[in-house]
Amino acid sequence: MICFTKEIEFLVYLWDTSNYPLKILNTIINPTPPTHLPPQHSIILKFVASMISTEEIEDVISGVCQSKILILVMKGSMMNKSRHIRIDITSKDEVRKLLNSGYLSIGGYLIEAYFAVS
Repeated sequence: MICFTKEIEFLVYLWDTSNYPLKILNTIINPTPPTHLPPQHSIILKFVASMISTEEIEDVISGVCQSKILILVMKGSMMNKSRHIRIDITSKDEVRKLLNSGYLSIGGYLIEAYFAVS
């Protein structure tokens, strides 16, 4: 079954697999949720030092955000010393809060947060 929607909040709802039923008419289903959230729910961290692990980034973001997050290294952005990171966050308010703060302090570095849409 494939689903299309114009509503961003519905797509965010479908992204969380706990919102799916386990069975439909005695048939066990195995859902494949969307791989990314829409850009309105994403921030980009540019030029993150390669020595900073995604676990460190996740710890810092988890301290700020209470909603579910997904952290991905952007393809084509890996360089010797830095890379770009995309962070998908289910709450728009938390995305705004991170963008309004402007920077994240990770491993002694100040990393600027960018809106994925701009």
